[in-house]
Amino acid sequence: MLGLEAAVKDTRFPDGWGYFDFGGGESLRAETTALPQTERCYGCHKANTAVENTFVQFYPTLMEVARKMGTVKPTYDPNHKVTP
Repeated sequence: MLGLEAAVKDTRFPDGWGYFDFGGGESLRAETTALPQTERCYGCHKANTAVENTFVQFYPTLMEVARKMGTVKPTYDPNHKVTP
């Protein structure tokens, strides 16, 4: 089953990020609205990502670029295990 979720960076959202769930399989929707700020994706992304609210640490090429550009969050801990 295929599902579609998205993280969108935009100043219209509190903290600059909105998270969307378009469903999956036969319930896949063409349109949706941002998930409420109480959804766990907001807290998980804020606490566990290496660059802004993105998980670049799981993509070696992107992580290398982030280190070179100096965009890795000072609070990022490479030894921290992310649990969904």
